[in-house]
Amino acid sequence: MKRGLLALLAVVACGWGAVRYWKHRERPHTQQCVGNERVLTTALNWYAIDNDGFPPLTPKQLIPIYIKQIPQCDAPYDYEVVGRNYTVSCHGGHRAFSMPPGYPKMATGRAKGDYLLLRP
Repeated sequence: MKRGLLALLAVVACGWGAVRYWKHRERPHTQQCVGNERVLTTALNWYAIDNDGFPPLTPKQLIPIYIKQIPQCDAPYDYEVVGRNYTVSCHGGHRAFSMPPGYPKMATGRAKGDYLLLRP
């Protein structure tokens, strides 16, 4: 009985440690993804200021004036334009932080201070 309890405790501790390790390894990727989206949206905002509030139809139109190159990530970025609003999102999602595909997402046309969405 005592040996079984110790074995169960060891399995639970290993599982807990594995989850913490996985989140620890995923955190830099998530931070890089959010940072890349911020760089991209800053360039998009400058483009929109210079073009009567309209963002470009493709992010490639930002090169070389507003940004040297499109930031690279493990998963591609999704980019959507609707009128004067745009959305930039990570196609891969970050499962360690319970983010589904399409998140984190930066979007204009939302309430002030609510441009970064981490979950639906």
